[in-house]
Formats: sequence, structure tokens, C-alpha cells
Amino acid sequence: MSPASPPSGLDLLVVSHPCVRPVNQEIYAELKSRGVDLKIVVPSHWKDPYSPDGFSPEALSSLQGQLLPRTILGAGRQQRHCYLSSPRKILCEQRPAVVFIEQEPFSVAGLQWAWACVRRGIPFGVQAAENLDRSMPWPLRKWRHWVLARASFVAARSQSAVTLAKHWGAKGAVEIVAHPVPDWPETAPIAHPVFTVGLCGRLVEAKGIRDLVAARDAMESDCDLRFIGDGPLVSWLERQDRCSVIAGIDHRSMAEQYAQLDVVAVPSLSTPTWTEQFGRVIVEAMACGLPVVAYRSGEIPWVIEGSDAGILVDEGDVAGLSAALQSLANDAALRASLGVAGRQRVAERYTVKASASALLALISR
Repeated sequence: MSPASPPSGLDLLVVSHPCVRPVNQEIYAELKSRGVDLKIVVPSHWKDPYSPDGFSPEALSSLQGQLLPRTILGAGRQQRHCYLSSPRKILCEQRPAVVFIEQEPFSVAGLQWAWACVRRGIPFGVQAAENLDRSMPWPLRKWRHWVLARASFVAARSQSAVTLAKHWGAKGAVEIVAHPVPDWPETAPIAHPVFTVGLCGRLVEAKGIRDLVAARDAMESDCDLRFIGDGPLVSWLERQDRCSVIAGIDHRSMAEQYAQLDVVAVPSLSTPTWTEQFGRVIVEAMACGLPVVAYRSGEIPWVIEGSDAGILVDEGDVAGLSAALQSLANDAALRASLGVAGRQRVAERYTVKASASALLALISR
């Protein structure tokens, strides 16, 4: 299937705090290569758990001059930051045909930009990754409904997000636009003598880190655990046998890290306020030809089921997690077949080109 082409003269303005990182700009670089005229409004300063002192946005080489850094209040607060630069003024300067607000509809920035778009009569869309109908204060519920009711489109990150966006009042088109896997070059696996399982991401309780260590300890054969990330459980992990922690890895180097693993584990645990919204590490592992062992938590089954790319275990079943890891440790052929299936699923659904086509089709409607 040929890539979707933009409507004639499509002039798109994107508002996105994730785009302070180049890895999150790849979908927009792809749109630009297809003829979309776009600008991306980003915070001029941002923080995250890996960069608590903050950093400035960096553009992909193909998007030099397309980023519009603007001053915000609340750097690092994904849903609570707001732009001090007037969105209405930016809209007057840029005069876009459509705006994609890559923020949740209940976020402060989401409301801020949606209000400006309505005032200017510019059609807009928002993203929806939230997959848990959790309790929120009345004002947040009110403005979430206001934004969704006026959005021309909603780019949902999962099927649950589609359902909730409609339940919360979305009137426009609501379609899945999955998070894409970066266009990493294929990296040859690195031979290592001991079966190695990796967990990538925030090293916090909700990621099931203690369950993974307990499952490894119950295995019959040797197994090394490799944790790629940072967080409050680092000191605890450093006291465990055969556990290594690798922090400070630039996302552009992650393919090299995946190449040092045999399996990726994603034993995420649901909390009253959070459950796994997509599990981007799952599709990254699949893209690198690695099998995934994961809990049936949040959107994880939606990503894995039907792909033959991994093994699902009931959430909190440490014995089942251990057995799944042991089965893969014993069977290199099974690991290889799951890896091939994972690559195929990513090629069908989760490449930058596939996500760009889905977003472009949604905007075109």
C-alpha cells in the first residue's frame, strides 16, 4: 500500500511536549517528507526523571527550523504545564489549516490550545492515551468534556483509549494512531554465555521489578537480569545478585541495548491511578526481534495478542512469569520464532510510516 498523501496545501501546527526529544519527532518528519507543511510548538525547557535539571529541545536534522520553542510554566508536568506565550498569538502568526494538540484533553495545555483554536475557528485534534476511567476533580472532567466535544478528531493510542474518549464526549472522528517504533538500523545480536532478560524504562514499583527478580530467582537455570533505566529502585536492584543497572542511555542507542538481551520482560502492575497505556518498550523489543514476556495488564494484551510475538501471564503471577522465562531459556528456536513474528507485527502496524499514514488519514477526514 502506498503512503497516504496529504490534502492539497495541508498546513499543520502541532503542539507537543514529547517533541522536545528527537525520537518523538520522527512521525512529523515523515509527514513533512510527504508534503505536509508543518510547525511544531514545543516547550523551550523541559524536565523528566532522567534529566531532572532540565534540557532544551533538539530537532531532527530534517526538521531544522520547524520547531517553535515557547516559554512554559511547569516544566516536567505532563498534564499540568501551560504556555506563557499566547497560543492565540501563535495561531495568528502561523495561520495553520489544522492543529494537532498532542496532549490529553484534560491537560492544562490541551484546554489552553483548544480554547485558542475555537476562538480562531481552526479545526483541531487531541491525543488520547488515557485508558483508565479514574476519578478526577469536577473541573478536570468538565474541561475534558468541553475539549472532546469540540475536537474534530482524536488520535487514540489504544482501543481502550478509543472507547473512553467516546464515553467522555468525543464528537469527531476517533481512531487509533499507535506510537511508532523509531527507524533504528538493524543491529546484530551480541552473543553472551548466560540467558539474559531485560527490563527497560522507569525503575519503579509499578513496573513489576520485584516480581521479575523473584521470578528469576525461582528459575532452574542461570539467568542474568539487565535493567535499562533509572528510578527509585536502583539502590535495591544493585544489592540483588546478577542484576545490572544501566542508566543514562540515549534513546537513539537503545537498539544496541536490546541486542544484548535474549528476552524483554514487561511485568507491569496496575495501580488505582495508572495502568500500562501502551507499553512502547514492547513494540521496540519486537522490532529488534526479541520475544516479550509480560503481564496481562492495561493495554499489554492488546499490543501482544494475535501477534505470536510473546507470552502473556496473569498479572501478579510470579510463578507463571518464572515458568514463561524458563521455557524461553530452554528453547532458542522458540525465542527465534517469536522474534520473527514480532518483527512482522511491527512492520504491519508500528513503523513510523504506518503511524504517519494513520494520523494523516485521520486529519484528512
